[in-house]
Amino acid sequence: MPMEDLENATPEHHAVISDWICSFHRWMLSNDRKEGTARAYTRSMVFLYEEDQKSPAAMASQEYFELTKASLKNKIGNGQRSASVRLWKMFFEEYGHPTEPPEKSDGSKLFQVNLEAGEARKTSTPQNVFADENSAEVKKLRNELELPGDWSVAKRSRNSGDLLTAMSPGGRIYTSKQAVDVRLGREPTRLRKESTGEPTVGEGAGEGEETTNDTANAGEKRKRAESKRAAAKKEASATATEEKDKTKEKAAAKTKASKEDKGETSEKDKDKEKKAKTKKEKKEKKDKKDKKDKKAGKEKKEKEKEKEKKGGRTMAEEEPPASSPDLTLQLQQQQTQQHHQQQKKDKKEKKQKKKEKKEQKAAAKAAAAAAEAAGASSSSSSSDKEDETKDPSENLGEQVAEAARGDSVRRVVPVLEAWGTAVACANVSAGRAYDERQLDAFLLRGRAPEKTLAKRISGLYVQQELEICGRPYFRKADSETATFVQYHEDKKMWRITSNVEAKGEFGKVKDKNDVPWKAKKTWKIFDGKGTHLEDEDVRVIYMDAEALPVGEQVEICLPVLPESCFGAVTTKREAPPPAASSKSSSSGSGDESDSKKAKRE
Repeated sequence: MPMEDLENATPEHHAVISDWICSFHRWMLSNDRKEGTARAYTRSMVFLYEEDQKSPAAMASQEYFELTKASLKNKIGNGQRSASVRLWKMFFEEYGHPTEPPEKSDGSKLFQVNLEAGEARKTSTPQNVFADENSAEVKKLRNELELPGDWSVAKRSRNSGDLLTAMSPGGRIYTSKQAVDVRLGREPTRLRKESTGEPTVGEGAGEGEETTNDTANAGEKRKRAESKRAAAKKEASATATEEKDKTKEKAAAKTKASKEDKGETSEKDKDKEKKAKTKKEKKEKKDKKDKKDKKAGKEKKEKEKEKEKKGGRTMAEEEPPASSPDLTLQLQQQQTQQHHQQQKKDKKEKKQKKKEKKEQKAAAKAAAAAAEAAGASSSSSSSDKEDETKDPSENLGEQVAEAARGDSVRRVVPVLEAWGTAVACANVSAGRAYDERQLDAFLLRGRAPEKTLAKRISGLYVQQELEICGRPYFRKADSETATFVQYHEDKKMWRITSNVEAKGEFGKVKDKNDVPWKAKKTWKIFDGKGTHLEDEDVRVIYMDAEALPVGEQVEICLPVLPESCFGAVTTKREAPPPAASSKSSSSGSGDESDSKKAKRE
């Protein structure tokens, strides 16, 4: 599609284009773009609007992106214009292709548009233009740089004079032979000529071999000179350090002598001197060792060079290494195996201890029961009264608390059991009785199993102890894989994350309601490719004891609790939250209406 077929900008568009550009800039910052990057893309969109004068919606189309990507200015600018249009498309898609700008401009010059400047840029000569291929200068440059046929020669306009440059098919500019060789994966020209024995520029055919040898000798001389300079520099620095140390020692000796004369020498000064002396001795030992190792290394290298010259084996070949990589790997594997065996042994011992403790407790209970039975005849009336007045819920509370601290088991259970287990475990982990506090909960479901993150986000979520940004947050009933639903104050949205401090999110919905089941908009779920797509099937259903989904089951990973405790934590609340929209609330859902019909029947 040509550029002329796209929708042109109207005076109404000119009036609000600054608001569009400002909204685009703020959207990039909210998506963790750096300030410098966001400013560069913002100015690129300003330049594109000034030059093309197309409507904001047309600039968010795929056709405009393809036209911008193929333009010469985009290729010369390393693709910055097409990258800006791609982000502009994403910005429009995330806001659902709005007809009006989401935010107002603050009047900054960064968002101002100058249509006259755009017209002037359109008619002006670009910085890089293609040169005449038939000119002598272009032919000479092609021969010197050995350019392939699909490369072109561009003329770069400058105040000091035009500059001829090589342009690759992708639009990148190269100004030197070395850069062209690197781009094409070729060996640099001088190295090629040295390896093939060809004479370099300015040499005769018979002088090439001598020049190659001279070049190699010059390189070796240069390396030796550099190593000598480095050694001299190191020696000079070492000498300077020694002189500094001597100066410090002299000053310390003078200070000590003056103090001794005055009788002011203290234990503290003596300790300082002793530490300094020890430090100095350690440093001297280390320096001696380094010199010795360096000398041994040099001697070893010299011996290896001599053997290589004679055609014999090197010292490294004659003497096997002290420890080969295979031996090291075997040692590491053995250590790892021993560590695992020790861990297994420790686990077995712990289990055995637990078992012994349980047996001891059982024996103690049996002994206590026997003692009670033996003394029952003397105190039968009083014990009967105590048994009658004893509250059976106390024993149940102890059982639930002990079970809630046990190991988690992954299983699929009815909704009532899942809800009661999750609330009881949350109360016990907070140090309360299992039925002390009734916590809000909801089901998140509807995501198709074949879609990404379906298993991760679907399930039962229970309210947690604290609040975030003055609103409750919820955790999935899974002790192995943490998944949270929380409100993000800066982005004004409810989101599903793996951590309350995570930067990204599995799912999100732009809504300012105080709880997630009141959200009226559609949830967006991460597609695994960098974007969040709307999923009309995802629903958040508030858990109401009087309208539980009939026959509904949900997967949890929590400890197994006694069934008698579920009713105490899932009773009707005094003021249940009001129903919200059909997409994300309990009222209006098919499952709830079915449950109410089943109750009436």
